[in-house]
Amino acid sequence: MKIPIKKIELLWKEGTIDNYKYPRIFRSMKEFNRELVRNSFNAPKSGGYDKHGFKITWKDGNTYTGRIDVHHPESEYYSRDDVDVKHHMTSWLKYKIKNSDDLQEKKELAEFINKYSLE
Repeated sequence: MKIPIKKIELLWKEGTIDNYKYPRIFRSMKEFNRELVRNSFNAPKSGGYDKHGFKITWKDGNTYTGRIDVHHPESEYYSRDDVDVKHHMTSWLKYKIKNSDDLQEKKELAEFINKYSLE
């Protein structure tokens, strides 16, 4: 069984000013992705994007810190990766595994995918 997520933190975001204090804490990937969908409607329609910094903490204390770029749903650049962190991270990790020349890095990334839940 994979190690479950303890929390996901939205550390910061670009875009419209809101009244939230950061970090904002989410208890599930589904809840965090819903926030990204909401935020996507405030991203520029012109093809730009709003960056979002996030940190995932698993129940064993391990963490992953990353950034996701969120496009407006009406932008030609909008994709599933904009609002689905699991898909975003899985795509990135598989890309790194496929394109890395470092066998140790490939092994560690594959172990990460097999060990940690992104649900």
